[in-house]
Amino acid sequence: MSRLGQAINDVCPEGHYCPIGSGAPFPCPAGTYSFASHLTQVSQCLNCTAGFYCNSTGIIKVTQRCIQGYYCPPGTAIPSRLCPTGHFCVAGTSVPPVCPAGTYQDTQGQFSCKTCPAGYYCNPGSSTYLGYNCPQGFYCTSGTQSPKQYPCPIGTFNNVTNLRTNRSCTSCSPGYFCNATGLSKPSGKCQKGYFCGSGSSTATPDSYTVNYLGNGCVQRSSTSANDVCPQGHYCPEGSAAPIPCPAGKMSNSLLNSNVSQCINCTAGFSCNAGTAVAVVACSAGFYCPSGTASPRLLCPAGSYCPAGCTRPRACAAGMYQNNTGQAACVQCPKGFFCVSGTSQPVICPPGYYCLTGTTFSKQYPCPVGTFSNRSHLVNVTGCFGCSPGYFCNQTGLTAPAGLCTSGYYCGGSSSTPVPDARTTYYLGNTCFNRQNPALNDVCPPGHYCSKGSSSPTACPPGTYSNSTQRNSVSQCNSCNPGYYCDLSGQTRSWKLCTAGFFCPGGDSVPTHNCTLGHYCTAGVAQPIPCPVGTYQDQVGQVQCKTCVAGFYCATGVVRPTPCPQGYYCPAGTQSSNQYPCPIGTFNNLTNLRTSSQCALCTPGYFCNATGLTVPKGQCSAGFYCGNGSKTATPDAYYQTYTGDTCVPRTGSHT
Repeated sequence: MSRLGQAINDVCPEGHYCPIGSGAPFPCPAGTYSFASHLTQVSQCLNCTAGFYCNSTGIIKVTQRCIQGYYCPPGTAIPSRLCPTGHFCVAGTSVPPVCPAGTYQDTQGQFSCKTCPAGYYCNPGSSTYLGYNCPQGFYCTSGTQSPKQYPCPIGTFNNVTNLRTNRSCTSCSPGYFCNATGLSKPSGKCQKGYFCGSGSSTATPDSYTVNYLGNGCVQRSSTSANDVCPQGHYCPEGSAAPIPCPAGKMSNSLLNSNVSQCINCTAGFSCNAGTAVAVVACSAGFYCPSGTASPRLLCPAGSYCPAGCTRPRACAAGMYQNNTGQAACVQCPKGFFCVSGTSQPVICPPGYYCLTGTTFSKQYPCPVGTFSNRSHLVNVTGCFGCSPGYFCNQTGLTAPAGLCTSGYYCGGSSSTPVPDARTTYYLGNTCFNRQNPALNDVCPPGHYCSKGSSSPTACPPGTYSNSTQRNSVSQCNSCNPGYYCDLSGQTRSWKLCTAGFFCPGGDSVPTHNCTLGHYCTAGVAQPIPCPVGTYQDQVGQVQCKTCVAGFYCATGVVRPTPCPQGYYCPAGTQSSNQYPCPIGTFNNLTNLRTSSQCALCTPGYFCNATGLTVPKGQCSAGFYCGNGSKTATPDAYYQTYTGDTCVPRTGSHT
């Protein structure tokens, strides 16, 4: 609070000065102030602080800042000095500062500067940008402070003024390089072996940033690339881009400068223009010799061309290809053969068969023992077994080689004219095993085989053979006497002739009935005469009949002979004189059966021999012969006579 109102006599207060003899303090004038007391003169009042103004008297403290757009030097009472152009005055400004470089101010009384517009530059204290055009070789963004503040970078140039951004700088022209900043034109041509696509900063760019796609050239997504001339290309001086090696050429070297440095594409590959390394294999079905631009050479028939083929490859034996432009051959079909390079399968010839994949005409001959007169056979089963009666002793025959040798038989598929398998088993007395009708072998026992025999011919009934290799029926043996051979192909005589029959030899069945006066036991070759004492009056008998009593039977008698006079014949008598009537008897009858039937010698007669048909003679004189006298002079002293008669009638043989 002012002390003026408190006392009228006092120390001269702050904000005032009091000369000698002052009846009251004098306020410091506007534009000044004083925070001290005891001032004695006005000169002791302080000028209002710079940047402030003091618009009243008696101020003891500066508090009011100079308003913006004005500047207030020390002692300012009222802000009245407008900020000049090219300057700016913020609140509290005492001296107007110049607009900094990059700004300008074309109006008085401004508290800020304007940013220099793009395309121009503004020096410090600029009151305008007009006339300060950004020069060639440079660009001026908004707020540019000097003409060469922003040079177009290396790799670019600018031949116009007032560029606003670095994007407005022109990339160095294709084929040229720009190796400094602030250029108004390119520095020169790109060196050979290099390419300067756009914006190159050197005559020999080597960025190692170029990406290659496949076997082609520079990545097309980087059309302004600058680099060493890449593989697959060449770059003369001033090249804006690599020139691709022509189609069919390639180069895996850098820095090529002439097309002559491009070499032929690797055989087996195709090379588009700009190929660095041959990586595109020749398409399957085509072949690509060295220098191929694109696959155009079709693989010919009889050949195959897999991917990457340099020249046609002949189909391997057993394969074929009848079309062009194929990547693989087809397996030769059955019934055909295919030599190397076959375009059309060839029909399998007669005498041979061709499996799938057969490589030459005679690869699979019909085996020994077979033949074929047909072509186009697909397997060995198509070969015919050698014809019965023939032999096939070689492979690949189209007809049998010849007739089977006599003494052998070739039942089928014989590999030799003289087969000798010796594996046949004989059943019983008969021939070869019928379970194997195609057997080839030596002619077996019981058979004969003429030349060209397909099977053994059985020796006919009534014959046999126990030897091999018989070649005609004449070599079959007649069935042995006493046997009959009723089967064909017998190897021995084994069936005895049937009892009641005789088999003289060569008999197929017993047909010879045993004859009269004979008997036939089993297995006789000729009838056996009935022995003495027997007879047989019937044919086909196995034994003889005992000769009947009253008869006698000599050898082989059909009918018994009546027993003769003087004899008697009991059953089984063997001869006419076997049983003579004994001495003392006689018999003038036939057919006597027993000795008791012999008559006692007639009384008065004597019978002194056996087998008499009549008494021998009269009893001698002096003797008497009652009956049965054995002598003409009987002398039987042992007789006992009874009475006056002769010999008793009871059994006396006097």
